[in-house]
Amino acid sequence: MTRDIHLTYQVGDMTHQDQVVLATICLAPFHEVAALVTGVFRATQGRSIVIQGEMRRPNDIYHQDSLDAQARRAELGDTVSVCYWGVTVSEPAGSSGVTLVEHWGHDDLPDHMGRLRTGLTMVTIESLFERKTLQRHGLTLRQGGTVVRRIDVDQGMAECGWSWFAEGPTQPWEAADRYAHRYPSKRLDRALLFDYARHFGVDLQSAMAHRKLAQTRFIKALDCWDPTEVREATTEGEAAYKAALEAGIGEPEPQETAAEAQAWARSAADLHQAVAAAEARIRKATSPDRIWAVMRDLTEVLQTDGIGQSYAIGLFPMAVDQAHRLDLQALATRRLEQTWIAATAATDFPVTQHHITIRRGEAQRQAVLSPIARRHTQICKSATAPTDLLPILADIGPQRPSEMDLRFRLTALQNAYHAACRLDPEDRASHSIAGVLDNLHGQMTGRPDAPSLAAAIRKRAADLAKRRRTTKSKRSRKQS
Repeated sequence: MTRDIHLTYQVGDMTHQDQVVLATICLAPFHEVAALVTGVFRATQGRSIVIQGEMRRPNDIYHQDSLDAQARRAELGDTVSVCYWGVTVSEPAGSSGVTLVEHWGHDDLPDHMGRLRTGLTMVTIESLFERKTLQRHGLTLRQGGTVVRRIDVDQGMAECGWSWFAEGPTQPWEAADRYAHRYPSKRLDRALLFDYARHFGVDLQSAMAHRKLAQTRFIKALDCWDPTEVREATTEGEAAYKAALEAGIGEPEPQETAAEAQAWARSAADLHQAVAAAEARIRKATSPDRIWAVMRDLTEVLQTDGIGQSYAIGLFPMAVDQAHRLDLQALATRRLEQTWIAATAATDFPVTQHHITIRRGEAQRQAVLSPIARRHTQICKSATAPTDLLPILADIGPQRPSEMDLRFRLTALQNAYHAACRLDPEDRASHSIAGVLDNLHGQMTGRPDAPSLAAAIRKRAADLAKRRRTTKSKRSRKQS
C-alpha cells in the first residue's frame, strides 16, 4: 500500500485496510519496545504468541482470522473459536531508534506502556473513516504516563456535526495556523497527521506497507476456545509482564500447557455439541416425559463446574416452557420444575418456586387463549358477512374465561372490526362491533371520551380500499 490513503477516501475506493489507522510512534529502540509491548499484552490479554516476520497489517490478519473462526464455529459449535485483535511492532525503514506499534482494538496500550516506562516518548496517531458522516482524526503526545498534548477532531461520534478538542501546549512542529480555521473539518485530517509522523522520522504510509522482516513482531492472544490450537504460549517480555502485574495492569496468565488448553477446548466443543443435540430433541419432544428423559441424560453435565453447568442450566427455561405447553399437570413437568430449582440453588441467579408459579400462570393463560385466538383468526378469514363475526362478541362477553384480559378482548375486536369494514361497514353487526370496541378502548385508556378507535379503523379501511381501486384501474388501463 503505497498510495495516498487520504486521497483514496476522497474518490470513494477505500478498502477495509485503509479505514482504520491506530499507531503509536515510540522514540526507543525496537528490541526494548517489542519486549515492553509483549509483556503488557500478555498481562492484559492472557496467553499469547509472538510471530516474527509477519508482514501483513493487523487489519488484514483480523479479517482472515474472523473468516477462520467462522468456519470453526460452523464445524464445532456456535460458541467455539473467537477472534482477537493483535498488535504489530516494527522498526520503520530508515528510522533507527524509532519503533512503530500498530494496536487497533487496544486503545489503552500506550497508557500501560507509559506507566512502566516513565521516560518513553510516544506519539499516538488515530484516523478512522467509518463512513463520510462518521470519522475521527487525532494525535496524542505522551511522556511516559503523562499526556503532554492532545488534539482531536471527529464527526458523528458524540454529536451529529463536527467537534474539535485540544489540550496541552502547542508543539513547535504543529501546523498551528490550521487550527484557526472556521470549520473543524479543515483543522485536522489524515494527511496532516501523516505529516506530523514524518517529523519523527516515520512515513506511516510506507511503514505500514513495507516492513523489515527481522524487525517485525506480531503479538496475538491464543484462542482458548479453539480445539485445534496446539501452539505454546510465549514467555517473551517476562520482565515487563511481571512489572505490569505489580503495577495492577491485567491479570496473571493461566498456568497450563498447550496440550491442557487444547484438551479443555475439545471438551468444551464436545459439550456444546451435546447441548445442541439436547436442545433439538427438546424442540421435537411430544410429551413432558421425553423432555425429562433428555434433561436426565445431562445429569453428569449438571454435576460439573463452570461452563458445563451453565450450558445445561441454560436449557431449563426452554425445557420447562415446552413441558408447560404440552401438559401443565404432568408429573414429568413437576420434576423438571423442581430439578431446575435445585440446579440453580447455588448460582448467582437462583430460580425459586415464585418464578415457577409465574411461568405456570402464563402457560395456563396461553393454553386457554391460544385456541380462542386461532378460532377468531379463522372466523375473520372465512366470514362472508359481518354477522359471521358475531361469535367473537359472544366469546368476549360475560361468560368469557378468567384468563381473558382487557388487552386480549380489545385486540380480538380490532381484528373483527377490520374484517367487518372490509365486508360491509354499514351493516348492523358492524355497528355493534364498533360500539363494543370503542367502549373497551375507553376502558383501556381510562378516557371514556377518547377519540373513536372504530372510526379510525373504518377510515383506514376506506383509504386502503380506495388505493386498491385506483391501482386496479391504472393497471387495467395500462393493459388495455
